[in-house]
Amino acid sequence: MSRPYAISSSPKEGLQRKLSLTVKKCGFFSGWLADKAKAGDEFTVGDPSGEFCYELIKEAKQIAGIAGGSGITPFMSLARAISDGTEDVSLVLF
Repeated sequence: MSRPYAISSSPKEGLQRKLSLTVKKCGFFSGWLADKAKAGDEFTVGDPSGEFCYELIKEAKQIAGIAGGSGITPFMSLARAISDGTEDVSLVLF
């Protein structure tokens, strides 16, 4: 059985092989992952899935977003990229 999770680390963190996942603590595995997983635990990870396309918004210097649930993770990644200097944009998130 597989569970999809979204990566919420910045691109810079990804290049440093430091990946962050955003996990909502509901369901059997998500609860276990949030409460019991520890450094050194190993997991089998599959390929990325879904459809990705270039959006003109990528060129914007000011971004306003509305997100909730699993939709928050791309914004978390963007916020981290802003924080670590990878992206030079302004973000307002609701």
